[in-house]
Amino acid sequence: MSIQKLTEIQPNKWLATYKGSSGIYTVRLIYKNMKIIESSCDCPSYKQPCKHISIIENEIKKNKSIKKIKDKLDFWKKRLLDLGKHNRLIKSPLLKEGDRVQRHSLLITEPSTEHLWLKLIVEDGKSISFPVPLKNNEDDLEILSFSSGIQTNQSPQDTYKTLLNLMKVSKQAREETGLNTLYLAFGFLYWIENNISNQEIRSPLVLVPVKLSQNGIFAPIILSRSEEEITENLTLKEKFLYDFNLELPSFSEETKLSDYLYKVEMHVKNMVGKWMMVYSCLYSII
Repeated sequence: MSIQKLTEIQPNKWLATYKGSSGIYTVRLIYKNMKIIESSCDCPSYKQPCKHISIIENEIKKNKSIKKIKDKLDFWKKRLLDLGKHNRLIKSPLLKEGDRVQRHSLLITEPSTEHLWLKLIVEDGKSISFPVPLKNNEDDLEILSFSSGIQTNQSPQDTYKTLLNLMKVSKQAREETGLNTLYLAFGFLYWIENNISNQEIRSPLVLVPVKLSQNGIFAPIILSRSEEEITENLTLKEKFLYDFNLELPSFSEETKLSDYLYKVEMHVKNMVGKWMMVYSCLYSII
């Protein structure tokens, strides 16, 4: 008894043939939001859904898992091949307070980098809440602020708009590709391309996949860790090895963030030009 054929005939619609004890059966499954909403099997079993539907469902999960891994590998291969400065993994849009507002990234200034790492990574399952900015009227001036005390390089109202945009763009990317493109970047290396230009480049070092959610238009936006693995910036690591014959240290989740950033700092301290480590956190589409 085995699956003879399994095909996704349309997006989220699967057709399978299964060889059972009484012949070959046709199994159909329809998904919506990753859940089965309709299923059928023409086997003689009186029990519905029958065991063949569960077998096909498990096989679909396995196929999707393999595809997800392959898509991730293809994604990182493409990013690793792109070692130019237009790649945000090489040249990050690290904004400072007072710069023009951009909706693809936020520099988180409060809480501190260490506190944010502790809350999201060490204290597993924790999240950061961005409440809807409060409106207060004083002398006919409208003042907006976050009641939680969170601060970014943008005003609270612009922060809120940027978060809404990031949530929309990342959701669209996940629906179209199945991949998460939203990351918190911890720690940045400021460096200069020796003998090429004097332009200072800023690159992220540790990438934490995250997600945004909101239960209603007046509910806070919740920033929480996604299920993907934390990783060092593999693209930057490849570029430094290729351009400078410099191998950056490897990172694992068991490594303390401050220890890893210090190791990187020690690795680059003898490089020609002004190379500098900055312990900050950027929230961005990568």
